Parts: sequence; structure tokens; C-alpha cells
Amino acid sequence: MEENTNQWVIIVFSGLGGAILGAIIGGIAASFGQYLFTKKHTTDLERKTVLNLSKAIYCELISLWERYMTYAGKTIEDADESKKPLHLIGFLETPQNYFIIFESSSNLLGLFEPDVAEKIIKVYINAKALHDELIHYGKLAHRFVEADSGYRNQDKIAELATIQPQLLEYFKFLKKRHFEAKELHNSTIEMLKKLTNL
Repeated sequence: MEENTNQWVIIVFSGLGGAILGAIIGGIAASFGQYLFTKKHTTDLERKTVLNLSKAIYCELISLWERYMTYAGKTIEDADESKKPLHLIGFLETPQNYFIIFESSSNLLGLFEPDVAEKIIKVYINAKALHDELIHYGKLAHRFVEADSGYRNQDKIAELATIQPQLLEYFKFLKKRHFEAKELHNSTIEMLKKLTNL
């Protein structure tokens, strides 16, 4: 009888052990399958996000550059900086936010390859800096126009003597910055074209 009991105990424990082992293996297999599915789904989602964000950034950069070239860039390129200061007065401070796509999706830049994200960040920082520099030049030009208009008294003559050299020097800087920004813009656009197959 004791032998029968031992056999039953062995049968029960081996059956129970097999069930537990099967549950563990099944759980591991199901978890691994879920992990692979989630990873593939996440990777596909990230790839689509990068593609769509690349296209949006491409469109924003193209639009910003076209607007800039229409209102200032072409004038800056064509101007002779050795002559009378260029009057870009329209570039006083504006409350507009021209970098909507970049600013609203900058948290997704980590999905890009590091060199791509770095270049995108660099082109936007450069564009913002150029915008600020245009505003500063606009303020200097506005001061110049104010001093150059109407009746000239000693104060206006002194202001012109002070502001004109500053304006000419700042314009040389601005023209240099324009061509740096243009080169960075064009190389970033080419990179985004390759990335999105545009």
C-alpha cells in the first residue's frame, strides 16, 4: 500500500510539476511574443513619426526661407554694403511665432538619428538668431531714418555720425550671416529630401 501511495505522490507531483513548468514556459513564450509585437509596432510607429515629422519640418523650412528671401534675403544678397545703409525697417519686433512645427514637436527629435537631430536643431537656432539679428538691424535702420529725416540739427547730425558706421558694420555682419544661414538651410533641406525621398 505504501508503494501505491508513493506512486500516486510521484504521479501527482510530476503532473503538477509539468503543469507548472508548462505554465512558466507558456508565460515566457507569450511575454516574448508580446514584446516582439510591441517592439515591431513601436518601431513602425517611430519610423512613420520620423517620416511625417521630416516632411513637416521640410515644408516649414521651405516656407520660412521663401518668405525670408522675398522680404529680406534677396535684398541683402544684392545690396552693396559699402554704400548708404540698407533700410530694412520692416524687421522691427514682431509677435509672430514662425517656428510652429519645430517648437510643437521638438520633443520628438530624439527619434531621429543624432546627426540628423543635431542638424535640424542647428538650422532652427540659426534661423531664430538671424531673425533676432534682422530685428536689431531694423532698429538701427529706424534710428538712422529718424536722424536722416526732416530738419537736421546738431543732435541729428551727431546721431547720424554715430549710427551710420554701426549700421554699415552690422550690415556686413548680417550679409555674412545670411550666407551662412543659406548654406545651412540648403544642406538641411537636402538631408531632409534624402530622408523622406522627396
